[in-house]
Amino acid sequence: MVTTGANGSGAATRPSPDVTRPSAPSRRQPTLPPGALVATLASTALVFVAFLALALVVLDRTATREAERDAGEVGTVSARVAMAPTLTDEVLAGDTAALERVGAAARGLMTEARAYHVKVWDQNGRIVWADNPQLIGQVFELAPEDAETLRTGGVTAGVSTLDSPENALDTTDGSGRLVEVYLGVRTLSGVPMMVETYYPYAMVADRAAELRSRFVPFVVASMALLALAQLPLTLASARRINRYRRERERLLERVIEASDAERRRVAAEVHDGAVQDLIGVSYGLAGAAEVAPGELRPALRRLADDTRGIVRALRSLLDSIYPVQVPATGWIDGLDDVVTALRQRGVEVEVDVPSLTLSPADEHLLLRVTREALRNALTHAEPRRVAVRLRRSGAHLVLDVSDDGRGFDPTDVAVTRRVGHVGMRLVHDLAADVGAELVVTSRPGDGTAVHLDLLERV
Repeated sequence: MVTTGANGSGAATRPSPDVTRPSAPSRRQPTLPPGALVATLASTALVFVAFLALALVVLDRTATREAERDAGEVGTVSARVAMAPTLTDEVLAGDTAALERVGAAARGLMTEARAYHVKVWDQNGRIVWADNPQLIGQVFELAPEDAETLRTGGVTAGVSTLDSPENALDTTDGSGRLVEVYLGVRTLSGVPMMVETYYPYAMVADRAAELRSRFVPFVVASMALLALAQLPLTLASARRINRYRRERERLLERVIEASDAERRRVAAEVHDGAVQDLIGVSYGLAGAAEVAPGELRPALRRLADDTRGIVRALRSLLDSIYPVQVPATGWIDGLDDVVTALRQRGVEVEVDVPSLTLSPADEHLLLRVTREALRNALTHAEPRRVAVRLRRSGAHLVLDVSDDGRGFDPTDVAVTRRVGHVGMRLVHDLAADVGAELVVTSRPGDGTAVHLDLLERV
């Protein structure tokens, strides 16, 4: 960001010693920008990574659910084989030998099948045997699904966080979770009982890791093949988009060229026609005033002066109508003459413009709008300070030109025309033609602000 100055000429010139300015930006040609293909490929890669991450998350959840189901099946089979044969009517009656057989089967289950805890329930919610003797004989209210399992002789399996009252004395493997299996059985007389077993959650983690190791390479390879299959389509789309951009750039340049040609034609016709005729009229009136009778001389001289004033106003209007060319060193150098004129009148001028690589059409519009805003400030506003700022906002270029001059009432059409905003109306139409938004805000005594929002052409 710099403050630039001018030395009074309309062409690119050497800046004054107390001024620094950005290096001249290179002019963007209507070809495929080197970064466009990279950006397209990067966006494709980003989509690939996003889909791959989503697929891996789904795979992880699926593997975990399958591992929990497998662990439940292992627990069910183990309890059915080891515990069910020992659950007899004698166990319910409290027979010591029968309870010893239950205990031996449960300890074998804990040793051979890695069970953490084993409990045996009767149909009243009483624990008739448990690996923790403190639980034996206690009665707890079973969850509805567990009570249904006990009644029907089914199976319920899932992951428990041991937050139920009957788990107050149970320990875990450190993960805070265990695989919980409820198996409903019946004694020979048909009395329902239930075996509750807990297994380490590491069984689930190990099984899930095994499933992931099998399917992750397949998922990654499938996504990679899909991305490769999409690559030709992506490249073709990038070329097509770039071709549309080049065509749009050419159309916008033609709009500007047509506008410039029309402005030159109008300026030439006015200058060579009406202006020259009015100059002749002013000379004729001045000559007539010299030979006219005494009472007519003041009136003729006033008419001659008024006619010369009209000529000056027309020339000022022609200055705003006639198109300016962007210097080879960049559009900012095209402001040199008007900036110098402002500073010669004691106006503080700040030009805060970064060194950007812009398309010719964008540079042309920026120059036209900025020159018109500064020319109006110079001619009509009598400001103490003028500021020109340009910045990028996403894919947009945002230009702000503001002054602290006298301002005007934009609703007063007569005042607007008198203070020279016909030229601003012209650049407003040009901005609309190229899809930009130009807004002029002002209040009497509160300065004027010109805001241009332009979608940058790449």
